[in-house]
Amino acid sequence: MINSRIVIARPAKQGEANSRRVLLMTFLLLSFTLQLHAQFFNSWGIMGGGTLAKQKWEFTEPDITQKKKNLIGWNAELFAEFFTHQNFTWRTEIEYNKKGCKDKDTGDFKNRLTYLSWNNFIKIRTELFNGTPYLLLGPKLEYMMKQGTTSPAITGNFNKFQLSPDVGLGWEFVVFTNVKPFLELHYNPDIGLNAYKKDNLAIKNKAWELRFGIRFASARESCPKVYK
Repeated sequence: MINSRIVIARPAKQGEANSRRVLLMTFLLLSFTLQLHAQFFNSWGIMGGGTLAKQKWEFTEPDITQKKKNLIGWNAELFAEFFTHQNFTWRTEIEYNKKGCKDKDTGDFKNRLTYLSWNNFIKIRTELFNGTPYLLLGPKLEYMMKQGTTSPAITGNFNKFQLSPDVGLGWEFVVFTNVKPFLELHYNPDIGLNAYKKDNLAIKNKAWELRFGIRFASARESCPKVYK
C-alpha cells in the first residue's frame, strides 16, 4: 500500500513580518497626511463678479500719455486657504478675468484681453461681533489667453505672462454654518512692468474687481464665538 500525504504550505514568517511593516508604514503615513491636512488646510471656496478695466498708454514719439476709458468685464475664481492662525492665513487662487479698455482718442475701439492667473495672498483678518473684515496683499501671475484688440495703434501682441500686485478689502458675513458668504473689492494695477511694448507705445493695465463668494469652512468655524 502506498501512503500519500498532502503537505499544506504555510507563509514564511519573514513574509508575514514584511506585510505587517507595510501595513504599519501605510497607517503612519495616512495618519501623518491627515494631521498635516488638519493643521494647514483651512477652507476652500468660489467667487465671481465684475471687472472695471482701463489702460494707460505711453507714447515716446511724441511724448504723450493717454488714459483710456473703462471697459466692463467679469471675473471668476476658485481658491483655497491654508493655516489656522487667528489673524493670518494664506490664500491661493486660480482666476479667469477680462481686462482691456475703450479707445476713444482715435475712434471708437474696444480692446479686450482675457487672462488666466495664479494669485497668492496674505490674508490679515480680525473677527468682530457682526462680521470679519480682512485685508489681502499679494502678487498675480497672469497668462494672457486671448487678445481681441481693434485700436490701430496696437500692432503687436501683449505679453503672454505678466506679474502684477493686487490689494483687496473684504468682509465676511456672520452665519452659523460652514458656508460663509463674503464680499471683496480688489485693485490690480501694472506697476513697473508693461503689459505691451512695441515701437513707440507702452501699455499698462489697471483693474478694479468687485467679487462675491462663498467659503466652505471647517466644522469648527460653524459655532459662534462667545464675546465677553
